Amino acid sequence: LSDEQMKQVELLHEERYQLMSEAELIQEDPIELQRTFREIQIQHDKVMAGILSEKQLKHFLELEGRQHVNMLTGKEEE
Repeated sequence: LSDEQMKQVELLHEERYQLMSEAELIQEDPIELQRTFREIQIQHDKVMAGILSEKQLKHFLELEGRQHVNMLTGKEEE
């Protein structure tokens, strides 16, 4: 990653974890909490797609164990 990419990714991860922490505090229903987490992840992935090259994004998703994520729809392929 370039220095600029690294800064953007670090800020994005901080924001993601902040949003997830806030969701845990206000969401009582576990199913709704998971749905909220998924929405946060989809938004995170879309922003990451704008920061990273296609190769970098593919490697990032592999590291997270989400190799088959469709970035446009936010749905995982089976």
